[in-house]
Amino acid sequence: MTDRKLKGVALFRAALTNRKTSAMLVLGFASGLPFTLLIGTLNAWLGELKVSLATIGVLSWIGLAYAFKFLWSPVVDRLRLPVIGPILKKIVLSRFASTFAMLYASGIPVLESI
Repeated sequence: MTDRKLKGVALFRAALTNRKTSAMLVLGFASGLPFTLLIGTLNAWLGELKVSLATIGVLSWIGLAYAFKFLWSPVVDRLRLPVIGPILKKIVLSRFASTFAMLYASGIPVLESI
């Protein structure tokens, strides 16, 4: 056996020979692709509709939730909700958070109603 270090495409091919690495590559790409397509398309549509750049910039802050997922994801994983399972827990929490964010962004006085 040689002790040479793989570089470039050879390293990529060697990594893809592992089935788990290939699966994680596909899943990682698929999880980030919808967000990228959504933000890019949304910015293009808003630009065509002559929406101000400040408004488009504020809407691009949506991406911060994905950018800092490594910070909030462990917190969600550690929450103990006895009634629902771990997958349903994430779905319920994300639905609640998105509903709250949409109501707040629409101008409905959510915080005063609570």
